Amino acid sequence: MRSGSFNRTGNQMAGVPVSQTQSRKSDPLLDRTPPHDLDAEASLLSAIFINNDVLFDITDILTPDEFYKGAHKKIFRVILDLASQEEPADLVTVAHALKQKDELESIGGAAYLASISDAAPVAVNAVHYARIIQGKASLRAMIDTASKIIQRCLEDKGDVADIIDFAESAIFQVSEKKSGACSDPWEN
Repeated sequence: MRSGSFNRTGNQMAGVPVSQTQSRKSDPLLDRTPPHDLDAEASLLSAIFINNDVLFDITDILTPDEFYKGAHKKIFRVILDLASQEEPADLVTVAHALKQKDELESIGGAAYLASISDAAPVAVNAVHYARIIQGKASLRAMIDTASKIIQRCLEDKGDVADIIDFAESAIFQVSEKKSGACSDPWEN
């Protein structure tokens, strides 16, 4: 096994570990943006602003952490908080709640909330948008899980059977999250 890097002629490059020269080559997978759909996220939030009743249809599908964009996570959490207090979730109430939490400016301000409200002209597709968002979140979770599995394999420590058990368990956990998004939607 070689302990250092070698150039094209097969001569070892002094003092340069193999891993450093290999990491200099860009891995195309590392340069990619994780799966997400910002249009579906904005459209879902817009649908909720139009008709708060759609929350009953989507809270068993989706949690705030499944949104990709941080601003959308914060907005959805506020919407759930308002709903748990039996308050309406519209542009005014959501902006007010975000302002109370000092988060309004961090999401882009009232102007950003207003722009979201234009994303979906009707609320009829909210469940479809929620499933798109949840699907993208599942893909991101799989990527994260695969990365942990790869890391565990590359550590090359322990029993192979234990590593395989770890991999199976990690994949199963992602599958379980997909099938039962949020047991109590008002908890968030």
